[in-house]
Amino acid sequence: MEIVPPAVLEHLGRQIGIPPPRVASIRAFYRRRRTLFDHQESSRKALGRGPLNDHAERGLTAYLRREAATAYDVTELMTRARTWLVGKHYVLPRERDIRRQAVAARRHQEQRLFSAIEVAAPLSARQDWLAKLAEPREPDQTTHLEWLSATPATLSARAL
Repeated sequence: MEIVPPAVLEHLGRQIGIPPPRVASIRAFYRRRRTLFDHQESSRKALGRGPLNDHAERGLTAYLRREAATAYDVTELMTRARTWLVGKHYVLPRERDIRRQAVAARRHQEQRLFSAIEVAAPLSARQDWLAKLAEPREPDQTTHLEWLSATPATLSARAL
């Protein structure tokens, strides 16, 4: 850890009326692990942030499921989740927890879409679609499914 500059220590010593230590590292301030947690808790309270409890997590899940209908990218869903959490004054959970919820919302939306297709299209039509998707295309002999899955070279309307 870096050493706290002597000028900062001297300034703090003058402010609180005690002689400053000669050398101090940031690590020395956090020798007791509990101090770090106490500072984090004080910061959370000062900012008016609440913990992400079960009720809040259910709210986030419902929000992400609704948003997954229009946001097809997990990264976009993660951004929307962070925005929702900050707007509701919650402490942001770990990045992997936000990703897990975004992925789950995306999968939930895909399952709803698949179920709607199964209801709307007979089995024979779905089998025909799968066969068509597996056929090679003329220009480059990739299948239609591979072509649809490929990322366009640019984001121009023509490429899309």
